[in-house]
Amino acid sequence: MGAMLARHVACSVFEATGDGSATAVALLQGLLHQAHRYIAAGASPALVGQGITSALLRVVDALEVRARPIESRAELARVALGVVHDHALSAMIAEVVESVGLEGPCSSKMPEELSPALFFALPRRGSSERAAT
Repeated sequence: MGAMLARHVACSVFEATGDGSATAVALLQGLLHQAHRYIAAGASPALVGQGITSALLRVVDALEVRARPIESRAELARVALGVVHDHALSAMIAEVVESVGLEGPCSSKMPEELSPALFFALPRRGSSERAAT
């Protein structure tokens, strides 16, 4: 049961955000460990579940208060740098996201040469697309 729950959490987080599934599973493991300790000590499983739900709602509210939109290419690059750990690649990612928008389609492919290259398609006014490099 625990493995299925961990799998569900990882898939749900990945589908919602595209990242963070390993962190979510680590948090879940710690949460389940502590919940098991309380239940083994005689706490009501229903009350433990209610406490977890209450805490989750408070955490989400606190995160929403602290959240802010990314407003510049430099901020996009800084966020990407935290994931890819490469300044040139993070700048490239920021450029693509700025070009297609936060909800725009992006895909990546390992180039045959060693250095990464930027290639993306921008829709033209009309039905055809043009390639931009």
